[in-house]
Amino acid sequence: MKHARHWLFIGLCVVALAYMGCNDSGLGDQSRTAEPVTLNLSSGDFQKDVLPKGQSLEIAAYDVTGSGPDGESLSLKDVADNESHSVDLGRLAIGGWEFSAQGKNSEGTVLASGTTTCYLAPTSKTCTLTLDQFPGKGSLSVSLSWSKAQVDESHASVKATLTGQDGTQHTLVQSLSEGGAVLTAEDLPSGSYILSAELLSDGSHVSGATSAVRIVSGAKSEGSLALVVGDRSNTFTLTVENNTSLPIQGTVTCTPEAPTSDTESVTLTFTPTNLDKLGLKAGELAYAWYHEGVKIEDATGSSLTLTDKKLGIHRYEVVSSAKKGSIGSATVQVSIPVK
Repeated sequence: MKHARHWLFIGLCVVALAYMGCNDSGLGDQSRTAEPVTLNLSSGDFQKDVLPKGQSLEIAAYDVTGSGPDGESLSLKDVADNESHSVDLGRLAIGGWEFSAQGKNSEGTVLASGTTTCYLAPTSKTCTLTLDQFPGKGSLSVSLSWSKAQVDESHASVKATLTGQDGTQHTLVQSLSEGGAVLTAEDLPSGSYILSAELLSDGSHVSGATSAVRIVSGAKSEGSLALVVGDRSNTFTLTVENNTSLPIQGTVTCTPEAPTSDTESVTLTFTPTNLDKLGLKAGELAYAWYHEGVKIEDATGSSLTLTDKKLGIHRYEVVSSAKKGSIGSATVQVSIPVK
């Protein structure tokens, strides 16, 4: 009987040791957060004028990884986006954690990524991670067109610049043809850009255009710009093009509404219309104005006064920006008739 009790005691000890050896690397409930941890993810609106072909710019799912104390790790794949943009991570080990997340569109392309470090206490419930990086590289192809009856191919040339939101300029390869040109670029870092193109004839300015561009990893962004060679007109027309697909949208008004050749000055004013939706304030916006593809120096406000009147039809663009990925552009054509 004594030997039986001895072997029973040894058996219970073996069972207890086996249980302890399989219990999440030795971390018990008291070493974990009292409630599941939620990772809140924030990102911007990435839609732009010249878009990547076959790619949605809305985040549909997240991949989340994490590394914590004592070698504990976390890996979640294809977690669907929800209204609160949050991911339930479950109960995690108490201590310092580093989380990384990638936001993907419905095609599986990574649109944005980010990292954050959180110290989880026993009562921790949430941790916030901001997607503020654009991983990968893509390519660009933009077609320019103009009236070949107004511009002789043998005298035509195009001056084009592609500027990233950080101010870096990138090289464009151009292929000129009768009545048009194609601008291309490879291995562009993902993000948003300003494309400015100027049409020249014998080195003199004829027309131009400016557009916002969005580059996504592994995709080609394609678009087209029709350049209008302005002529003189005996009637006044004002055309406002509000690109509703832009992150920052707005309208341009002209004061006076019907300028003439005797008008001393004309003022163009840009008014944003969707800042509440984007969580931005008017004071956070930066502006740049362009006249037919040429940047107007020192024009950095929401309005532009034209003291040097140009007769005929002329195209103006205003580019507005704030946080990463928010570049938007609006176009207006101003016509001042000849007497």
